[in-house]
Amino acid sequence: MYANFPVVPDIESTVTNFLISARRIITEVCQIPVHFWDTKQTHSSLDYLLDKELIPRLGNEHRMVVWFKERADIIRRIIAFRNGQEHGATTKGAKLVIKNFELLPTNEVHVPLWYLDGQRPTSIAEEMPIIVMALVEFAETMLVGCIDATLPDFPPMMLVQAEPKPVCPVQYELIVDASRLKFPTAEQEAK
Repeated sequence: MYANFPVVPDIESTVTNFLISARRIITEVCQIPVHFWDTKQTHSSLDYLLDKELIPRLGNEHRMVVWFKERADIIRRIIAFRNGQEHGATTKGAKLVIKNFELLPTNEVHVPLWYLDGQRPTSIAEEMPIIVMALVEFAETMLVGCIDATLPDFPPMMLVQAEPKPVCPVQYELIVDASRLKFPTAEQEAK
């Protein structure tokens, strides 16, 4: 029975490579605003970027700030996983636990899991694609949000999600926001 027991070879190194790449993506995406604004410094953390640059510049109610605040938990989770793996033996945080396939006392086989000490285990295979999509969305939104926040006042422009096309990966279009166009009336022109 144990000769055919499923095992993910080198699961620790696979998870390490994944989390290192994910952390690098977060760091690089947090550098995008430097290309749009004269920032005080570069940031590698979304929380610091929000607190030190975006909120003071755009305000708490700006849609870009609100969007990142609502989705910051998945970014924090990735960072906590990487820190738990890299610094788990120190005082920096909880240790990341990675478990391969496991035979339970009920004779059931448990899928590979990961979790921070004291938290609920989750399936690695189920969570990795969610993290990948969150990182893609994070990168796209950072770029689109920076463009949107730096658009000129006139003509009033807005970014809208484009109709998806299989041959074109463009997801946004920049169009004139006709709802914010104000033309003088005849009375105003006469004055």
